[in-house]
Amino acid sequence: MNKKKLFNKNFVLLWLGQTVSQIGNTAGSIALIWWITTERSVEALGIMAMVSGLVAVIAGSFAGALVDKLNKKYIIVICDLLQFIIYAILGYCALKAKLTLPVLYTCSGFSTLVTVMFGPAISASVPLIVDKEDLVKANSLTKSSESSVKIIGFVVGGIGLSLFGVPMFLVLDSITYLISAISEMFILIPYKVKNKVKIKFKAIVCDIKLGYNYVKTDKGLFTIMIFAMLVNVLFIPIFLLLPMYVKYTLGFDSNVYGFFSAAMLTGFLLGSLILSTVDVAKKFPQLLKWCMLIIGLCLLPLSLLPQHLWYLNLITFVICGLVNSIFNISLMTSIQKTTKQEHMGKVFGFMNTVSMGLQPAAQGLTGYIAKFVAITTIYLVCSVSIIISGIQFAFNKLMVARVTGHNTETQPAIAD
Repeated sequence: MNKKKLFNKNFVLLWLGQTVSQIGNTAGSIALIWWITTERSVEALGIMAMVSGLVAVIAGSFAGALVDKLNKKYIIVICDLLQFIIYAILGYCALKAKLTLPVLYTCSGFSTLVTVMFGPAISASVPLIVDKEDLVKANSLTKSSESSVKIIGFVVGGIGLSLFGVPMFLVLDSITYLISAISEMFILIPYKVKNKVKIKFKAIVCDIKLGYNYVKTDKGLFTIMIFAMLVNVLFIPIFLLLPMYVKYTLGFDSNVYGFFSAAMLTGFLLGSLILSTVDVAKKFPQLLKWCMLIIGLCLLPLSLLPQHLWYLNLITFVICGLVNSIFNISLMTSIQKTTKQEHMGKVFGFMNTVSMGLQPAAQGLTGYIAKFVAITTIYLVCSVSIIISGIQFAFNKLMVARVTGHNTETQPAIAD
């Protein structure tokens, strides 16, 4: 078997294609979030997030199974083309001053549906175009480029939004998705079909059960998923209310919101770059053990720092992003190394669905509670709860062993 080079044509095209789409995607997301923040209410922001969350949870149950049955290249290209159409509609409505909440909610829901299909397709494709020993580097490079362009997108988007308004960034978003789709058409991703593929509901349900059975027999992974589902509820208010925090608590405009988002992504980028050269799971397993606690401590200053020291939160956001990146990439790589390629999609799809299970309710509830409770109070409760959860994680041997990969040789193979 010939060894594949990490920077082979297929990986580079996949990498560059997503880099291009992320530039417009980030600027577009800032435009939509800030539009709701300034033109509507925190409740409307919560509803939009809830709609997207519901779509993600429902569709995520089937996405992974479909990804394993269909040609992953086609899924990736079609998803970007659909995003092009969705954001072109949003851009047109914004230009004509017809961007209403029903239009936004509908487009947001369809965009999430596409994203839910796209994520498992990307995760399942990387192991097919790079060698197993290069997975950590490949995942790190993919995440680092994603973080890099998002940093640029948030900073430029935050500043440019105050100068040019929402329509320009929505149009930019649609164009970048089209460019990304064109570049992805030239990718070759291995795809074997024994017979003509027929998508049947019973077969999809069966595949979902296979994904569930694999995860359930992997006790460490199953425990992490339940833990993630509960802890994600605590993270939702912090990031959902961030534009409101910047505008009404700190008294700044979209520029500073862009800086906060860029700071978090700078941390993601640094974490990805570190993992591209250092195997943290092997050399520094104790760091992974305390990741959640560190993240909670980094978020605590949001509610405690005086307003005139707000810029110190940018530093803690960088640290939070760095630690979160190291944790997530290490876990993803551990799963990729111990899962059969033909079942990769359904496993990642099932994991995403479970981990996001309570998000829609939390998003809708956050928008409602924020009408009556100060954002700093909500931040204090959430960050302290994350710290407590981090301590619980550190002393759970099953979860720590799964993230560090110390039990990868004993993982069960999913039954066919």
